[in-house]
Amino acid sequence: MNIIMKNIEWIMLFAGVVVTYTKIFFVIDPQDTFLDIFDSDLTEPLANSIVRSWNFLFFVVGVLPIYDAFNKDFRMCA
Repeated sequence: MNIIMKNIEWIMLFAGVVVTYTKIFFVIDPQDTFLDIFDSDLTEPLANSIVRSWNFLFFVVGVLPIYDAFNKDFRMCA
């Protein structure tokens, strides 16, 4: 537990970068990314919009640990 507390900034930074980096492709080009990952097309325009909006939400959630890694005031465990 002590090793986690010592390296929590790096753990949060890594987790945030991974989540943010993978989800930004769905926001930029959901059709090609969905085809590459799932081998399926987004045939409905509503599906395209839903995939884009949900992945933008996950992108924002991925940015939060990155921000939190550099600001100790917002962390509960610091």
